[in-house]
Amino acid sequence: MHQLHLCIGRITTQGQLSNNRFSRMEYCRHALLTACHGFNRHLSVLQTPGGFLYDYQDLRKYETGRSSTYEHFSAITENAEKLVSQLMDDRPLKTLLKTKTDFVTLGIDVFDINNFRIQAELVCTYNTNRQKVIYWTGKSYPTKEQENSLIYCPDLKTHFQEINGLPFLILGCHDLNLFSPRSRASISKGSYKDKTISEMQALSDRFKPYVVLQHPHYTDSPNIWQPGWSGIKRWVPSARIYSSGIHYANREGKHPRKPLQSILLRTALGPVENFTVPLIGT
Repeated sequence: MHQLHLCIGRITTQGQLSNNRFSRMEYCRHALLTACHGFNRHLSVLQTPGGFLYDYQDLRKYETGRSSTYEHFSAITENAEKLVSQLMDDRPLKTLLKTKTDFVTLGIDVFDINNFRIQAELVCTYNTNRQKVIYWTGKSYPTKEQENSLIYCPDLKTHFQEINGLPFLILGCHDLNLFSPRSRASISKGSYKDKTISEMQALSDRFKPYVVLQHPHYTDSPNIWQPGWSGIKRWVPSARIYSSGIHYANREGKHPRKPLQSILLRTALGPVENFTVPLIGT
């Protein structure tokens, strides 16, 4: 696709969403259908927030933290792909997606059925023409609280994807902070985080992504992601378009700190159009 015709469509969800896998799937199907009707032009990519879909698997046999393996990560994505197939096994949705967008990026959180602290945070790229998932990646750079409980995506190369002939960098939630000047200044030399940042930077230098899409969970202030996006501008100069997927809510259940419009304006660059899914019950 020619760069001049590239357009990202960003779905914004809001409020408290159901943690029930099946209720969440119905909500996601409704959100995708509603958003497709809301966008007035054909999109290159329709972007969702992190944790857009929920899944539950038995994750006890998988290594977590720095011991995470790509073999285990791939086993989780293989099961999660069945959930994506269920979501997309809807003729009206498949038909509408194909007419409105070339690709969809879906944030999917997978929780252990016995211990919800153990989880993997995934992002898949779905080709609407081929009607299949073509890429999987996931969070590789955990928050401090997740360092031992998250099943990492240990293959950083999975973040770098060719979509419609253009180089994309697809990030999980906290992965954006791999580029944050604040994060880079605070890490210890030779540490896991230091090595991860160095590898991600080397891959970015080689791949030269034109588009960067991040898939965070809760965002109620643009300040959360400003350091990361300032780092993208500094250390990924090839990027001309970027966007954070937005679930507009406060993680602690409080009132959002900033208006949604200010968040949308300060978490995107370039041809990014927005559609906010109405609150449930409105």
